[in-house]
Amino acid sequence: MCRKLLYIFLCLLSFSQRITAQDCELPQLFTGNTGSNMTVFFTSGAINALPISSDVAYIVAFSPD
Repeated sequence: MCRKLLYIFLCLLSFSQRITAQDCELPQLFTGNTGSNMTVFFTSGAINALPISSDVAYIVAFSPD
């Protein structure tokens, strides 16, 4: 009885390993420019120079384009 349960457990374990051990095909790294997003870095000197009047201040950028 114990051997039968062990056999069933090992069979289920090996079956679950086959299901989860799949090769993933990842896309290549994109190195181009989408032209629609941007990251801006503000140095601590630039932030300290801003006239911040609120604890929840934020910076907004906009363009007519």
